[in-house]
Amino acid sequence: MRFTWEEHAVETHHAVVELAAPEAAALADALSFYLRRRFGGDGLEIASDALSLRCLSELSHRLQSVASAGLGGRLVLGERELGALREALCFYLAERDTESYQPPEERARLQELRELSEPLGALIAAAPGAERGRASLALR
Repeated sequence: MRFTWEEHAVETHHAVVELAAPEAAALADALSFYLRRRFGGDGLEIASDALSLRCLSELSHRLQSVASAGLGGRLVLGERELGALREALCFYLAERDTESYQPPEERARLQELRELSEPLGALIAAAPGAERGRASLALR
């Protein structure tokens, strides 16, 4: 994963991040797992839950599209999407990264996610305007 910052308009910044296909696939799997666990039980109780589900589902589909292309690619994400993606990644690692036997494909996925965790956190922390809540982040 590589990223740079771009400034587009007055106080509008974007992070440009390139994801390899395995990185996008691992993030898509982590987000799908998170969606099943967070929204898979009881019905949605409030409208914000329904909106969150819709936004995260759409992000999951975009990640899967990048992964299925096989060459990696670029995604444009908002700051909340990026935060949710990091939350899903951390949740997946906490739930699935255990000492028990893991099939080879799961071990590879966990390794990809471990390697992405710190850069995603650094990207969020380094967002120009993050302390003011104004940064618009783009993963490309």
